[in-house]
Amino acid sequence: HFYLPALRRSVCDMSTEDQGPLEVMKKCEDLPEESEEVIYKLVEDVLSREKDGQTRAKEIKSGLVDEFEGMWNVTIGKAFTSTFNYKPPYFIQMMYKPERICLQIYQSGE
Repeated sequence: HFYLPALRRSVCDMSTEDQGPLEVMKKCEDLPEESEEVIYKLVEDVLSREKDGQTRAKEIKSGLVDEFEGMWNVTIGKAFTSTFNYKPPYFIQMMYKPERICLQIYQSGE
């Protein structure tokens, strides 16, 4: 992965530097910290370079499959959807603050 930190955030939002552009809204309590880190980095990377919603979801999904295997579901929209059947502990909801979009990411259950 390559990062362009200089272009990443404008000077005006340096105050939120510690939090970054993503905020975790809800997650499975048993989600390991390392897994959360991996998901966070992947999502941040894809959203910062892709603008198209479909491409974003597809890229995040393939990144998750590479990293964790299994079947993944990635929903990107203006609100969180409530129906899902996920395989614990892989479930996380995040808000991408710059665009105020909601992401729901989970490994599909049986």
